[in-house]
Amino acid sequence: FYQQLNCELCTKYDRHRMQDKRVRVQLLTMMSNLLAYHAQFESVVVDYKKEKFEPMRSKLKELVKFSNWDLRNYWQLRETAQKSHRKLAKLCRDWKVALQRSVSGILAEIDDKETNEAAKADEKIKFGKAETYMKM
Repeated sequence: FYQQLNCELCTKYDRHRMQDKRVRVQLLTMMSNLLAYHAQFESVVVDYKKEKFEPMRSKLKELVKFSNWDLRNYWQLRETAQKSHRKLAKLCRDWKVALQRSVSGILAEIDDKETNEAAKADEKIKFGKAETYMKM
């Protein structure tokens, strides 16, 4: 929508739509601000997706690769199919849980990690200073 508005305003597309140019410019400005605000969180979301979904993708590929279907015996085929179905259902549940995670929760978790790391760094610095004073 942002691109469409931008193109319409730049090329003066469809003269009857240009009557509300001021409104369209305001919309374009609001949308560009909204995109710029959310762009700052894109790297965090991409990292989260890599962290959560890559292991699940590899497990899924492994499941598909190692699932064997012996068509000679019905009972073995049935048991193998049920086992594969259970594993696939578990992967789907994990995938669904990872997708339901809100971005605000991800950001809060990262903020907590950074705060803990900063506190640990401060402890190391304080402990290091106390140790140098004791040696003197």
